[in-house]
Amino acid sequence: MSRKNVGRNHTRVYFFPYLVEMKKILILVSAIFFNSLTLEAKAQTPYSPIIGPWQFRSNQTSDGLWQCQMVTYLPNRAGLLSINISDPSRKMSIFLEKSGWDIPDGTQVPIDIVFEKHGLINFMGYGKGDAIIIIPNEEQKIKFLIRSTFSKNFILHFIKGNEGVWFVTGKYMKEAMKNMSTCLDYIHQLSQPPTQPY
Repeated sequence: MSRKNVGRNHTRVYFFPYLVEMKKILILVSAIFFNSLTLEAKAQTPYSPIIGPWQFRSNQTSDGLWQCQMVTYLPNRAGLLSINISDPSRKMSIFLEKSGWDIPDGTQVPIDIVFEKHGLINFMGYGKGDAIIIIPNEEQKIKFLIRSTFSKNFILHFIKGNEGVWFVTGKYMKEAMKNMSTCLDYIHQLSQPPTQPY
C-alpha cells in the first residue's frame, strides 16, 4: 500500500514541471493570438484606411537641410504618412496628412502606434491644419525603428476625435529602411568639413 502511494507521489512530482511548461506555452500562444486578433479587429473597421506600400525619397528642406524620407499614401492619395530623418542631428519626425482635417495650430493629438505582436508606443502629435507632426524623443525613435523592422504591419490609433484607425502595411518597408540608412550615411559625409593636413 505504501509503495503505491510513493509511486503516485513520484508520478505527480515527475509530471509537474511539464505541466508548468505547457501552461506557460499556452499563455504565450494565446497572448500572441489575441494580440493579433485585436490588431486585425481594429484594422478592419469600415472607416480604416489601408496605407502602403512604402516608398523612399530624399530632399532638401527650406533651410537647406538634407533629409531622408519613407513615405506611404492613403488610398487615392487622400493623405500620407511620412517618416523623416535629417542629418547631422538625425532627429526623426513623423508627419501625417489627410484632406478634410482642420486642426487648430498647436492642438495636442495623442496617437498610439500599435505594432503586430510587439506592443504599442504612445506619441503626442501637434496639429497644423490638415496635418499632424510628431517629434519622438530618442527612446521612442529607437523603439519605433526596431519594432517597425520586425513587425509586418502596424496601426495608428487616434485616441481622441472620430478618425478611424490607419492600418499600415509593411510592404517594401525593409527596402525603404535600407535606403534610409544609406541616405543618412551619404548626407552625413557631405556635412563633414574637409580634412586639412596642417
